[in-house]
Amino acid sequence: MYKGIGLVIALVGASLLTSGIYSAVLDLIAFVVLVYMALNHKQYLRGKQTKAQ
Repeated sequence: MYKGIGLVIALVGASLLTSGIYSAVLDLIAFVVLVYMALNHKQYLRGKQTKAQ
């Protein structure tokens, strides 16, 4: 999870240094990574709850 957060920060930082289409693509990739991390974490918590029961 920390690697994903670092990746998002790096992508947004690189996006600030670029302009135009490159900036938009980097922002889109950062957003997709965040969505993937959120969905993956949700599945992890759901699996953890079923094991506890």
